[in-house]
Amino acid sequence: MSNYCITFNICYHANIGKLKIDYGLVPVKSENGKWKSEVSNEIFEGLKQKKFGYVKFFKNKNQVYCQIIAEGLGSDMADSEESLLFLAEHYIRTKIPFRFKYKKVLRERIKRILNP
Repeated sequence: MSNYCITFNICYHANIGKLKIDYGLVPVKSENGKWKSEVSNEIFEGLKQKKFGYVKFFKNKNQVYCQIIAEGLGSDMADSEESLLFLAEHYIRTKIPFRFKYKKVLRERIKRILNP
């Protein structure tokens, strides 16, 4: 099974008055104790180890950023995407308990990703 990095960036844009979500999923591999993308030269640093994988998470007034590296449960990226999306959604929702609009937009975005 492969490891993947799933990234969500939920940001409130005051100039248009909307929440926007950037989403990414890339396969990664571990090299010399660092995680590196198999698609580009990007190196993922500043991750904290959790029981399900590695996490980088921060939030401020207008932004929530979450990056999770975890092992995919499927045989390929498409099969693993659903389980990784639910893992990321659950983790983000527990970290932003009172940001109801952020949670709603996140849930809608995940539905659109799974049902294009």
